[in-house]
Amino acid sequence: MPALDENKRLYLRLAEEVLTNKNLALADDLIATDFREHVGDEAKRVGIEGFKAVRLRRNTAFPDWKVTVDDIIAEGDKVVARATGQGTHLGEYMGIPPTGRRIKVSWIAIYRIAEGKLAEHWQQIDELGLRRQLGASGGFEPASYVIVREVPAGDWGYEGLTQAARRSARERAAA
Repeated sequence: MPALDENKRLYLRLAEEVLTNKNLALADDLIATDFREHVGDEAKRVGIEGFKAVRLRRNTAFPDWKVTVDDIIAEGDKVVARATGQGTHLGEYMGIPPTGRRIKVSWIAIYRIAEGKLAEHWQQIDELGLRRQLGASGGFEPASYVIVREVPAGDWGYEGLTQAARRSARERAAA
């Protein structure tokens, strides 16, 4: 099978088996040990455990989470997917207590593949639409920053990323 097809298959396995079926143990086979997440202008090495922690938090908040891959494109060492996730909000998420509401959110994700594993991730998600569906009001802190903040701190420097995100948000608001 050509490398581009293998790269697509890798993401499709992630979407189906890890994100939808919640088989986080499979992440060990799909995610590079030095996996990096890009949030805003920052990139942080989160590794496999950081990847799992973020998804576990989402799985707890939305136990029936299901991902549908709407489009997938592979070029070189990258896979781009336009996807939709939906689930019922039954646990705290982004500081919002459970609402019991059914939500649906779309995103575009880019993954870089290295040595047959997902090594790097960028994502653009409709965070404002998600917060509105959850009934959130008031100040807006992008979900991607909240998600990263909720991952256990340690060698990955999440607190520094969160502080940078808050500074950036304040600077944008002041402009």
